[in-house]
Amino acid sequence: MSQTISISHQTYDQLRQRAAQSRMSPDTLAENVLSDYLSQEEVVWQEAFTALLAKVHQHTTQFSSAEIEDDITQALREVRAARYGY
Repeated sequence: MSQTISISHQTYDQLRQRAAQSRMSPDTLAENVLSDYLSQEEVVWQEAFTALLAKVHQHTTQFSSAEIEDDITQALREVRAARYGY
């Protein structure tokens, strides 16, 4: 299903010129550019998440998997006790 948007004549002329340089239709170029732009938020989030994981991994290398698992288990018990009384 296609939709229509309105852009200025100047912007359309630039789009048409770039599309011709790229050997594609203005519609295809506009779709590609908008899609790339709108997906940037996801890329930024992924980069931030990857950086966060790297930071966490830097600080957790001093602990064994068993120690981390024990801490998670204890925290879960504390939350259940506080929330459900057991």
